[in-house]
Amino acid sequence: MCGNQEPNSGNRIVKIGEQFSVTALVRDLFDESDIADELLAFGFNVFSSINIELIGREINPIFQDDSEILGLTAAGSSFPVIAYEPEFQPLVLATLHFKALSDGAGIISIVTDLKDLNQGLIFLNRASMEFTIEQGITAVPLPPAVFLFLNGLLIIGWQRLRLFKNQKNN
Repeated sequence: MCGNQEPNSGNRIVKIGEQFSVTALVRDLFDESDIADELLAFGFNVFSSINIELIGREINPIFQDDSEILGLTAAGSSFPVIAYEPEFQPLVLATLHFKALSDGAGIISIVTDLKDLNQGLIFLNRASMEFTIEQGITAVPLPPAVFLFLNGLLIIGWQRLRLFKNQKNN
């Protein structure tokens, strides 16, 4: 199973201009029948709404970064291969960095296409595994600085007026 770092990937709220990250990871990479198998490589593409921009990626250092060579958003190979190890659960494939460009709802999709032999989770002894991960994003505008400043002045003025009235009544 692949997924975002948060167990419930639901909808995430970010501010316009904010940078944020999404982690592609694999849980239960090897089930009981496959613990003798080995992971050779992975690869996937990322698609996002027009209001979200992919600004970078970090491939887990246990993989060689093959993204540019293969023309994929993220791809990595591991030699020696990755065998079953409980401490590799969950296994992080890559961390993707984004920036919210404008307000509104958006979506990030991490997608594999097994027609391309370089995509999916690629194992030594079994067929490649396809996966799709989706993360909803809602970008909200920052409040204007003038509005915040005026609200601050009103609160300070109101507190001073209360203090002055309390002193006058005593």
